[in-house]
Amino acid sequence: MGKTRFVTFYSYKGGVGRTLALANVAWKAAQYGERVVVIDFDLEAPGIRTILPFRDPIETLLNDKNRKGGFFEAVLYFQQQRLIPSLRELYATDPIPVSGYGGKDGEIFIVPAGREDARYKQKLQEFNWSVFFEKEQGWEFFHNLRQAVEFQFEEPDWVLIDSRTGLTDIGGICTLLLPDKVVLMTGLNEQNLKGCKAVMDDINGYSRNRKGGLAKIDVVLVASHVPEAEELDKRGERLKLAKERFGQKIDLTLPYVPILSLEERVLVQEHGLNPENLPSIIRKYTELYSLISRPFDMVKVPAGPFLAGSREDDKTARDNEKPQRPIDLPDFYMDIHPVTNARYCEFLNQTRPDPGVVRLWIRLEGGTTEEKSRIARSEDGEYLVEKGFETHPVIHVTWSGANAYAQRAGKRLPAEYEWEKAARGGDGRIYPWGNEFDSARCNTEEGGRKGTTTIGFFPEGNSPYGCTDMAGNVWEWTAGSLDEDEKRVLRGGSWNFNRRFCRCAFRKSELHFNTGPDMGFRCAKSF
Repeated sequence: MGKTRFVTFYSYKGGVGRTLALANVAWKAAQYGERVVVIDFDLEAPGIRTILPFRDPIETLLNDKNRKGGFFEAVLYFQQQRLIPSLRELYATDPIPVSGYGGKDGEIFIVPAGREDARYKQKLQEFNWSVFFEKEQGWEFFHNLRQAVEFQFEEPDWVLIDSRTGLTDIGGICTLLLPDKVVLMTGLNEQNLKGCKAVMDDINGYSRNRKGGLAKIDVVLVASHVPEAEELDKRGERLKLAKERFGQKIDLTLPYVPILSLEERVLVQEHGLNPENLPSIIRKYTELYSLISRPFDMVKVPAGPFLAGSREDDKTARDNEKPQRPIDLPDFYMDIHPVTNARYCEFLNQTRPDPGVVRLWIRLEGGTTEEKSRIARSEDGEYLVEKGFETHPVIHVTWSGANAYAQRAGKRLPAEYEWEKAARGGDGRIYPWGNEFDSARCNTEEGGRKGTTTIGFFPEGNSPYGCTDMAGNVWEWTAGSLDEDEKRVLRGGSWNFNRRFCRCAFRKSELHFNTGPDMGFRCAKSF
């Protein structure tokens, strides 16, 4: 999978501002210098064409005799020719330039729903999606659509899909087959909550067994047209009900803005790059952009200073931990969990490296029962995880093997101070949970387990930001190296070391090609 992220905006019912939210998020992404492709998949009631800054580019496209129309015409072309056409050249607008922060400009391409003339409406009414999938190789069209869009648009940062409403075949394409994330927009009335809960259940059920190297679909829950007045008791009641229905809190609430019921305006565009006096709705759209930018299974560690290192009077600390001092870091993301055997096995099966390269990445052979790798290579070349150890941290990984995984995932190994801040927060605590050691909160030598435990086994030992296993279980490679040599630094201690070594400030070093039964890693990502 490339760097392009596919996000579907879905609502069970209309009237919740779904298309406007998508348009404002697209513009915000472009303001950050990113390249965005917008696909209008709401074929029966297209909305993208009505958005003010998109109207003229779409009209130019649809009136160009050398172009072929929009997304539905591309589907019809495939139905006839069994080939995915060039969406960028024939079915998309020219790039819409967007001025960005720091002089880094972005651009937006629009693939509209279609020409929306009489012939379009007739063809759409006659089109049988079930037949298209089952007998006309439509499954092939959508199976290859992600790759085609990435290639034709030269790996855009985002593909934002405006889905039709309701429980339909088309809606399933948008919410199950294509996206990495789904922005599920709902009103707080009973009909919306019930319908969106059914869609969310479908997404979660489908994505647990997703194939093709695609990760589990992340759902962002957005409640729309919510009154901002805190004194409205009904607002709090309905948000509480939504939490009960979905089994999680609403991620974001969008306020009701009367002017947006009269005109399809992109307020993010109108306000420009001025950070002062932002209206509430623009702050919310910016927050929504941040939410969809959030990598799955990662937590955001906010910018700011933290206390790094150990105090001079700490007798358990090494000299290379001292002195304790404030370090200021920008925002970044950190994996919630160490990388598991299942994830690393999936990486090996996707990349299919030469066996000689694998030996440079991970030691698969040898070791005692407690120490051996839980990943093995079968006779047909497939990598398999020993049953029962799928969610244990991967071990016997070299620094090179950890770095290769991180790059493939579009991430990186954390800097030392990033790892330390994610582990201890800002107050200089000794362990992720506080200043007193507790063997019931971590997997260290004191617990006597003599091997790894499944990730998240000790929730009471989580860091202030919610990261698991940052004390004990496995040592974790970082991008750091010690000044005196070329050894790479590991952090966190392991099941094979005692309490002194699982302190947040402790630094262990190894040559990059070394590995062991208690050496793993987790990834970070810049914000």
